[in-house]
Amino acid sequence: MPERASRRLLALEVPPGAEGVLHVHRALREAINGTGPSVALLPTDDGSSHVRAQRTALAVDTPLEADGIAALLTTSGSSGDPMGVLLGAAALCAAAHASHSALTRGPGRWLVAMPVTAVGGLMTVARAIDADIEPVPWPGVGGAQSFTPESFTHTALHALELCAADGAPAYVSLVPTQLARVLDDPAATDALARFDHVLIGAAALPTALRHAAVAAGVRLTSTYGASETCGGVVYDGRPLPNVTVTIGDDERVRIGGATLASGYRGRPDLTEAAFHDGAFYTSDIGVLSDGVLTVLGRRDDVIKVGGRKVSLVAVTDAVRSIDGITDAVALAIDDPEWGQIPVIVAIRTALGIPADAAIHEAVSDAAGSTRASIRWVDSLPYLPNGKIDRMQLRARLEMPL
Repeated sequence: MPERASRRLLALEVPPGAEGVLHVHRALREAINGTGPSVALLPTDDGSSHVRAQRTALAVDTPLEADGIAALLTTSGSSGDPMGVLLGAAALCAAAHASHSALTRGPGRWLVAMPVTAVGGLMTVARAIDADIEPVPWPGVGGAQSFTPESFTHTALHALELCAADGAPAYVSLVPTQLARVLDDPAATDALARFDHVLIGAAALPTALRHAAVAAGVRLTSTYGASETCGGVVYDGRPLPNVTVTIGDDERVRIGGATLASGYRGRPDLTEAAFHDGAFYTSDIGVLSDGVLTVLGRRDDVIKVGGRKVSLVAVTDAVRSIDGITDAVALAIDDPEWGQIPVIVAIRTALGIPADAAIHEAVSDAAGSTRASIRWVDSLPYLPNGKIDRMQLRARLEMPL
């Protein structure tokens, strides 16, 4: 890899589906090895204000402010305006190589099932480049079609056939929602269990879902990271090689090492605030015990109910484990008596009808308090990267932001 990548910038419109994955694979490979320009990954313009904000944040008509940049993408913007993130060629290579070094069989073939305009999907492509094996795209990636167990099974079996022919290990990275849908289908579950490793990222992995996957024989690893760290660089609580994790006096998780982004596009103020002393200061609260990181949630996910600290991530996990609930999320709302209380937004299955009392009991077990409000809904809004769109959900429920 050359010391200085080209400062030219390619505004790459990424179409949904397999075509988009292969376009990004080719362009990113050239950007990394220095034979092509840096790549700004533009989501398809669907006319929404969110996508317009993402495209604006990448500022494709403005010269790059740093050398060695291979890719530009945006953060999810799930709790604020999207920001462009500058990912260096060296950082992408370090993250991909570290991932392969942590996996049982080293570099392999990757099935791409997550949008490549977000860091989770982009890193599957970067790992494919590190392995020098062309990725296998799921045809619905990026919104080309809905994620179904049947479509995933077809692509998974194709990837497994290629791996059987050339001896390469088979890998895939999914979000928890995708994993849950796969486990609902025996054929899809059987195919997933044949992969050498399955990475789960983008959102917290519910304990019940992890147990179900392991019971089905799926070799699962939960990943933690951010766009600013080239995606997940902490596997099952332990940092990858050349990655460091520390906890600050403010309890914030700090990630350091070779995989850090070069900053934010056109926002030196935000770069200065988030990157210090070779580390990225996340917005998450966490604890380290014997070198293992436990993430409690974003700083605004840890609230005080009557003076007691409550993790909304823990509450969400507890509610999701209740029989008869297909998905749920805990939000926070101000309360005149208790300061703040959790608001549980949940979806019931057609067969299971859990009583509100079951939720209050789960909240009490997780938070030490039964103080919670419950909202039943038919569906939850999701961002393309698999995270729940909290801003849209709050607006739908007419809850203050």
